[in-house]
Amino acid sequence: MYYRYLVSFSIIAAVFIKDAQGVTSSCSLKFSRKKIGFNQLVTLIQKSLDPDLLKPYWQKKLISHRNFKDIRINLHHYGHCYHATEALFRLMGGKASGLMPHVMRINGQTHWYLKITSEKDKSKFQSDYTFGSYIDITADQFAERPNYDLGKANGMMLSAPSKRSDILISRVTGQM
Repeated sequence: MYYRYLVSFSIIAAVFIKDAQGVTSSCSLKFSRKKIGFNQLVTLIQKSLDPDLLKPYWQKKLISHRNFKDIRINLHHYGHCYHATEALFRLMGGKASGLMPHVMRINGQTHWYLKITSEKDKSKFQSDYTFGSYIDITADQFAERPNYDLGKANGMMLSAPSKRSDILISRVTGQM
């Protein structure tokens, strides 16, 4: 089974110490990385998705959709595509992982997912949420699978993790 080092932005804590004479010295503490399988990581991210991560707009839409009883839709993943995709992308190592963020419009809303950039890397990323060259860990919020070929390559919206992605990453790494 393929394992990848889980990378969470090289967590480094800087410690500054002042001695009796007022001289400041510093040291850095680097936390260890933990090995985890791709399927296990996807599952941890999905289990960590809660409505408190949604922006108010998506929270209101979720409440209105709860009255809609389509058993083909998993409302637990509804509205979480950006921060779930960003968390997976960053935890897998960002651009170096061989993944590229993609975005598309579905019913007037944006939807985020990842594309596997190399054919040789496809076997590393196999899961129930891998569709050919695409990984969409919130795909089951849709009654029918989107046509991922219609999306466009795009970097994540911020160079550092977004607030919601950062919270999600903390939840995931706290469960390992």
